[in-house]
Amino acid sequence: MSDQRTLATRLIALRILKDLVADADTAVREELSALMLPGDRATAAVFEADTDFPVAVGHVLKTKGTTGSTTAAVTDIDALLAWCKTHAPTEVQTVELVRPAFQKRLLDAVKADGVWMDTETGECFDVDGITVTPPSSGKPVLQVKPSEGAEALVRSAWRDGRLSVEDVLALPAGAA
Repeated sequence: MSDQRTLATRLIALRILKDLVADADTAVREELSALMLPGDRATAAVFEADTDFPVAVGHVLKTKGTTGSTTAAVTDIDALLAWCKTHAPTEVQTVELVRPAFQKRLLDAVKADGVWMDTETGECFDVDGITVTPPSSGKPVLQVKPSEGAEALVRSAWRDGRLSVEDVLALPAGAA
């Protein structure tokens, strides 16, 4: 059983290591991101014990900087209802409600094409009351995806000295 001093020392050491890891993670992400274009994928590997053969432990993907997906939503039900009364009156219910199945078709059509096409006449219409929102664009980010078994391979490489704390954290000599 450990005493308070030993546990407190371990906790302080872990805190310092956590901060060093966070700093190293930020620095490595910035450096790798600068070398990659959106859509690029880099494979990570460690060497097998007693061999010169690298084993893949995962990959890093640089995203294209979009999040979410394109959506269409009714943002003005009165405008949509007025539009449907003019262009698709059979789709308006007597309670002055756009039939849900037709509303879904409209949303899907406007989301995909930006307009609704009357299949009988072939005429295309802008639909009042529906707003299409594209995916939000953001800064490309790195997605880090360890492969199955990566933890065991990295632990083994760490224990055997094939992967060092100094190298991973990019610590200067003598700083470890």
